[in-house]
Amino acid sequence: MRTVVFSDERVARRINEHFVAAWKNVEPQEKFPDGWNSGRSEESLRSYPPGRGAGNITSIFAAPDGTVLTGVTGFLTVDGFLAEAERALRLRERMFDGAFRPKEGAHEVFKSEHREAAESTRDNGVAARAHQQQAREGPLKIEKVTSWTFGLFLAIK
Repeated sequence: MRTVVFSDERVARRINEHFVAAWKNVEPQEKFPDGWNSGRSEESLRSYPPGRGAGNITSIFAAPDGTVLTGVTGFLTVDGFLAEAERALRLRERMFDGAFRPKEGAHEVFKSEHREAAESTRDNGVAARAHQQQAREGPLKIEKVTSWTFGLFLAIK
């Protein structure tokens, strides 16, 4: 994702405008050496199937208080990543007031948004399952998320 998604101008602009980004390596022994993708063309990296690498990376979008608004494991396309960023921004508007206090009905808004997301991401089974799980469980705090090795954590500014 570093080579394709995070280097895309649209992604960089969106992250810089609305999020504070942090990278966390939960299992330091699972390091990729610099240049691990040497010899792979950018085209081959762009064609990596969405959802692959689910045990490797998780992208989590959260509110400043650590409430996970959306999170998906595995590799995403640029469009898939931007869709998750937009979902997080939409949920922030629908779930929290200007001071990031939860609005009335925030829990149901979260579940409804993730039920819809599960339908719209059916072509990426990993993302669809992630949204189904989020719709069932409701919002979690970031400290409750344990299913990731490498992760990009994005908090809304």
